[in-house]
Amino acid sequence: MKYTYEFFKGPFNTLMIKLSEKISLVGEVLENDIQNGDGLFWISRIDKVLNKELDIIELGGNSCDLEIQRDYTKITHRYIEDENNSCMIETFELKELILIWVAENRKI
Repeated sequence: MKYTYEFFKGPFNTLMIKLSEKISLVGEVLENDIQNGDGLFWISRIDKVLNKELDIIELGGNSCDLEIQRDYTKITHRYIEDENNSCMIETFELKELILIWVAENRKI
């Protein structure tokens, strides 16, 4: 894993994650879009791109839109209206963070 992360409890005892500012929007995807789900929907779409079944796929969640390509994924937050409303992360690293998030959620 290229990125450091730290889990903590948020309001109402919800799982939250702290990531570097550069990829902080990944936390929004995990906390607001995947939440306490199993992540299979997201992982299956990412795998289609990583396995070259698709060149690109666009997904929308509760708060963020993802443009998934083989090398990088662009995450854009729909409700943030400044220059910090998007970030890029390596697609493989995003998949790893989703798997880590799901595993941590299972512990709760």
